[in-house]
Amino acid sequence: MQARAEAWLSRIYPHNPLYLVSATFVLYGIHLASQGSHPAANDLKTSLLFAYVVMLAGAGWLVVRFGRVWEDARTILLVVLLMFTAISTSYDRLCLDNPAEGALRLALAMGFCCVVVEGTLAMLRIRLPLAYRAVFYVQLALLFAFPAVLGQLSIDGHEDHMCLGVLLFSVAAGGSLLLLLPTIGPARLRHFDSGTPWPWPYFPWSIFVFMTLAMGVRLWMLSVSFTDAKGLSPAFHPYFLTPLLLAIAVLLLQFGIVYRSKVLQRIALGSLPVIVALSFPLHVSRAQALSLDILMQALAGPPLITTVVATSVAAYAWLRGASWAKPITLAGVLLLSCLDPRTLSFEQLHLPDAWLLVVLLVWLAAQGVWKRSMPQLSAAAAVALVLARFQFEQSWVTDNNAWLAVMVWTSWTLLLPLVCTDRLAQLMRVFAPVLLAVLGAIVAFAFPPKWWIMPEVHVIILLAMLLALAIAYGLRQRIRWHLVPMGLLAALMFGRGLSTLVQGIGDAMTRRGLAWYAVGCAVLLLAQGVSLWKAGVLRRVVDWLLHRAAAAEVEFESPEP
Repeated sequence: MQARAEAWLSRIYPHNPLYLVSATFVLYGIHLASQGSHPAANDLKTSLLFAYVVMLAGAGWLVVRFGRVWEDARTILLVVLLMFTAISTSYDRLCLDNPAEGALRLALAMGFCCVVVEGTLAMLRIRLPLAYRAVFYVQLALLFAFPAVLGQLSIDGHEDHMCLGVLLFSVAAGGSLLLLLPTIGPARLRHFDSGTPWPWPYFPWSIFVFMTLAMGVRLWMLSVSFTDAKGLSPAFHPYFLTPLLLAIAVLLLQFGIVYRSKVLQRIALGSLPVIVALSFPLHVSRAQALSLDILMQALAGPPLITTVVATSVAAYAWLRGASWAKPITLAGVLLLSCLDPRTLSFEQLHLPDAWLLVVLLVWLAAQGVWKRSMPQLSAAAAVALVLARFQFEQSWVTDNNAWLAVMVWTSWTLLLPLVCTDRLAQLMRVFAPVLLAVLGAIVAFAFPPKWWIMPEVHVIILLAMLLALAIAYGLRQRIRWHLVPMGLLAALMFGRGLSTLVQGIGDAMTRRGLAWYAVGCAVLLLAQGVSLWKAGVLRRVVDWLLHRAAAAEVEFESPEP
């Protein structure tokens, strides 16, 4: 029993969650206390927050000074940062009623936070270089300065400017993160004596991870207090976060470029389409619609603004030779050609200009042929189909829910690995027959789907095309196990064709008898396979398919000692 208790304590002790639990209870208690009818409820709230921050700082000093428990100290200090956010939100109501007094109290509160930070760093003998410390104080200033400015705009009757100011806070927060870009490269900002056992980048970058979370929470609170929502419902929408998310993507990209990490480069660039998707404001409430209208009157819709910035980031990454930069940049340019300042939803996207599609098609085709690149040639085929439909008015491209266009593009893409040399093509040459067999099974058992109208003969022709492609891969690669998916495709084509013939028979009893006849033939084949397995024939076939037949024969013919 004692050993089990010690095991549980060992889990809790290095990463003590009780400090987070304590902060949760304290914040909830302060929230309840501030809801009362006490005339100085807001002063009570801030006083309790100040006192708890001092207690947290003292607890951090105690666990380091007497216990050297730096893991707990890190948790305590990060909770202190979150408490700073709670303090900055305490004066929102006051800033709306009396901006001058609110600004004074916010200034005093920020001064208190700076004293706590500097005092804690001094007591714990933690060294934080100026390049990091300056950025931290800029972010802290954003938390405390914006409520006073927004409150003054509300008093002056500039409600539109106040709503834009909330969005500007997100831009300023993202800009403050970009101030960290100069700290990524220099060795002196990586290999410095911090006075703690925390290695770089855990220290000091964990500070800015929590400050980013704090600014995100503060953005939501500002959207409640300082927009036309009037505190009843938030005007917050996910596109409010796009400046912050874009700044994070830029930092990850710079990390990946400086330290030559393709994983970080791909994470950063792969996040850009997700951020752009978040910028489309779907399911907008009344309060959200008011803020959105103000933004569109002042600048443009969030999709256009976000796409311009994301494409610029991808273009920079392309110039620096980052992985995935080229396709992300081209996709961004193509999306920009489909947007206008009033676009708010995916349904409002319009077709790009024909000249842009022609330039893109020529570029993709030339690059694909020159580099023998499967992705680029596949993308060129998709662009060509779009041009054929909307520029040359070829209605077959979209007839029957684009059935023929999908088949043409899929066939072209599956043929490309036979001639291309990129990594994807090399991988496809090995495993394409398996993919073709899976597609054949889908076609044989699930085609045609309800959104496509096609005669039965087209299904059989499609299976025959998949079989022909599998044979082409087999002849190209000379891999024996490719015969297995070929045989499966041949069986699927024969079975679908036979099923079509049987279903064409008018007499129901005849069809039923033929069905049972087919079941008997299938069981016969299964029995034959079991017999061949017992005889060892199937094992030798498997060895031959896996190119192990020669080794098996040598082992069989070797004389006994």
